[in-house]
Amino acid sequence: MKTVVFQELDFRSISFSDAVEYLRLQSKELDPQEKGINILLKSENGPNPNLSLMLGKTSMHRALKLITDVAGYRWRFIGNMLILEPRPKIKPKRNESRTGDFFRD
Repeated sequence: MKTVVFQELDFRSISFSDAVEYLRLQSKELDPQEKGINILLKSENGPNPNLSLMLGKTSMHRALKLITDVAGYRWRFIGNMLILEPRPKIKPKRNESRTGDFFRD
């Protein structure tokens, strides 16, 4: 992913899914080996926020890290497939106080 380099990225109010699709398509054109990156976006119940992002010369790795962080997604590789999925919501443990009264006497 670090060998795929964009000279410039300029996303203006583009949906997260459209941004991912653009990066996927461009990865094949910009990959020195012409393989590109296989990306699977698992977003059944995930957010699809609009993004605005302007970057100068940057790698696919950095671009994906930025947009997934902003959109609330995480990513991992399985074989040669990059999987993007919503970050799990963290639920408080049952015995944790929800009111912040942990300074009781």
